Amino acid sequence: MKKLTWLLILLAALLTLTLASCDSGDTPDVTSDTVAPTDAPTEEPTDAPTEAPTDAPTEAPTEESADGATEEPTVAPTEEPTVAPTEPTAEITDGMMLYYEDFSAYGEIDNLNDTITELGWVIQTVADDYAYSDWTADLAIRDGALLVTNYRPEEDFKGKDSYALMLSEEYMEAINKYGDYTLQYDVTYFDASNYKRYICLLTDYYGDTYNSYHFRIGGYGNNQGHVYGKWATYDVKDIAQDLACNLTENDPAVGTTIAKKLLNIDTPIKDDSAMDNFRNVTVTIRIQHDYDLGNIIYMKTADMPEFVCVSMPREDSTGMVEWDNVVGVGGLAFKVGAAINGTMDNIALWAGLGEMPEDTTVTYTPAH
Repeated sequence: MKKLTWLLILLAALLTLTLASCDSGDTPDVTSDTVAPTDAPTEEPTDAPTEAPTDAPTEAPTEESADGATEEPTVAPTEEPTVAPTEPTAEITDGMMLYYEDFSAYGEIDNLNDTITELGWVIQTVADDYAYSDWTADLAIRDGALLVTNYRPEEDFKGKDSYALMLSEEYMEAINKYGDYTLQYDVTYFDASNYKRYICLLTDYYGDTYNSYHFRIGGYGNNQGHVYGKWATYDVKDIAQDLACNLTENDPAVGTTIAKKLLNIDTPIKDDSAMDNFRNVTVTIRIQHDYDLGNIIYMKTADMPEFVCVSMPREDSTGMVEWDNVVGVGGLAFKVGAAINGTMDNIALWAGLGEMPEDTTVTYTPAH
């Protein structure tokens, strides 16, 4: 009995030693080899490689610098010239087409908002843009031309002067620095509240200062600068040159009217009967924007083979002193001279004072 007891005690001791040896020797080795490596590779390497490398290469090359980045050949050349260029991407030279609009790419548009949106123009207001008056005209695109309606006698409606910015100061910046350019467009008048109404384009437009040649439905015009609410006339009535556009009657001692020069009309332009002079007559107006001399004005009808000069700025005019205060800044604008209906078409702007380029493709790229 005693031998059996001692044998059981000996077996229990051996079993205890064996279990202790397994706990202290084998288990720690297995845990340290399998647990620690899986914690480190699955958390640290996935956070660092996916966040740091992707943030740094994509932000630095596109916004700050592409030096040394792997995306330099694809990102830098396409992003830098368009995001923050300091000069136009194409150098301006005489004969370069700077802007062209013949209203043929839009189909028929019958409302003001869609027309303005498609053209990319911006209506000017008194409060925000220092316009002389707020916009009242309707615009549409019909038969490939811009249709203007600012007079509805059947509704007793007579619109006010209305302005829209066509080309911003940023677009015109390099053009203004170049100095000399030519602006040309076709205009046709249908009806108006009186013989003095007009539709025109404005150069050097800066809200309450701009240069304007406004040809009136009666058959005369004005080559002037608008300077903070006052008009400055750039040409002079002088029979020796006969290049003043504001004559309203043919005087052998002074000169002839535009109606005489273009349509051989001798009747004085004194009242609303003169509206018949250019009603439904399409005229082409060419403004040579000579930075040093001023705006030189040429006109022709569809039946005339050549342009005729109708206004030449002169140093001895009463308003030429204001030219330097207006020229060389601002954008290009469209103006409806109060209550009148008509169309405008084939607006072209090119560098220099030469003839209009045969190719009307715009190759100018503004800096902004």
